[in-house]
Amino acid sequence: MNNNISILILAAGASTRMGKIKQLLPWRKGTLLSNAMDTARASAASSVIVVTGANATEIVNHLDQDGVVILKNSDWPSGMGSSIGCGIRYIKDNIPQCSAVLLMLADQPLIDASYLDILISTYKQQGGIVATSYNSGPGVPAIFDRVHFDELQQLNKEYGAKQVIAAHRSATITLDPQGKQKDIDTLEEYNQLIEQTGNHNKQQ
Repeated sequence: MNNNISILILAAGASTRMGKIKQLLPWRKGTLLSNAMDTARASAASSVIVVTGANATEIVNHLDQDGVVILKNSDWPSGMGSSIGCGIRYIKDNIPQCSAVLLMLADQPLIDASYLDILISTYKQQGGIVATSYNSGPGVPAIFDRVHFDELQQLNKEYGAKQVIAAHRSATITLDPQGKQKDIDTLEEYNQLIEQTGNHNKQQ
């Protein structure tokens, strides 16, 4: 099996529930998005791509783009599916040797490179789809074999990758993230996570 795996970081949302640019909230020595990029770069993946949308110019100005491709999804208001499609189109056009894509979010700061590598190693052994287990069902971070690229590219714009996972549920392997899957949608959730992890970046 070709082991050329691209990571696609979805960071196009407008953070309406947050009231601030979520991607740029402080996290450790950087921001939520820079943390996700550092995590992806530290993994066994072959390439890293970030899809921006809302506040793209301000976000990109804060990023260390070394070794990372930054895309702007002009259709970001229509939903996460359009950002996935934007990234998949880039991969199909520019990384023809890519065998699979790992989708991850910018707002799950506890996801680390070791967990991404477990996803990657499981995919290399099993192929297909390898997803993260939630109480509500499997979700991202998740790896999709290239055979699913067309489905990912054609997602309904308001839907994310769960639609593709659901269509292939019997063939999807799920992994326990052991609490690392926590995402951040509100300032309250952000500040709670800051306290739990010992960071000192609380926002008002």
